Amino acid sequence: MQLKQHQLYTYNKILKHQKSFIFWPRQTGKSYILSHYLEQFVNNNKDQDILFISNNKRYFTIDRDRIMKNIGYLTIDKHRTENIYFINNNYLEFCSINQDFAYLFYQFKPSLIIYDEFHVDRTDRLTLVYNYITNNSPKCIFTSTFIDMDVIKLLDFNNDWYINILPTSEMMGDQYLGQVDNYKEKFKLLSYKPDNLLDFFDVIYQRKKKLKLLNKISNES
Repeated sequence: MQLKQHQLYTYNKILKHQKSFIFWPRQTGKSYILSHYLEQFVNNNKDQDILFISNNKRYFTIDRDRIMKNIGYLTIDKHRTENIYFINNNYLEFCSINQDFAYLFYQFKPSLIIYDEFHVDRTDRLTLVYNYITNNSPKCIFTSTFIDMDVIKLLDFNNDWYINILPTSEMMGDQYLGQVDNYKEKFKLLSYKPDNLLDFFDVIYQRKKKLKLLNKISNES
């Protein structure tokens, strides 16, 4: 699987951090990065449970087919279940954020939790996930088109999640123009994050971040 430059940069950050938010516009490769990470994960781990959260059960087939297409050679199709069996005895189970999945955390102990394109109308739907993350510290990767500050405040209470934002470009079409300022406004609300836990793919921000790093290195030398 080949990644574009911004995807590869983000993928390497995901490898480094235990918990990550990715906020990118649609059709920019969020799901592809997840497949790339899953490929690495199942190749380098064994006997691991993976929880893949969707907004609705109807997305299970779409998510499963996407993963099978991207890294199918690492999967074992056991009678075409909606869940996925991987090599090295790794197992992925899908669940909807709207279903009662409390039983999963009693019989299923995921070391990796993925929530792709999350959209939560009430943060209390994340209570079970929040409690499990707090008590077990699994690897977490949450992606969305929109920056949900309520979800960030709930999960990032220790300020230890890495946040990666790809702002919408005016060149992406008129349907995205209304989101441009939204990304910039939400980014300002995240200014409390340390530099190592926040990335914003804006030219001006990247230049300032690079200059800040260079000044730090210069002062230490």
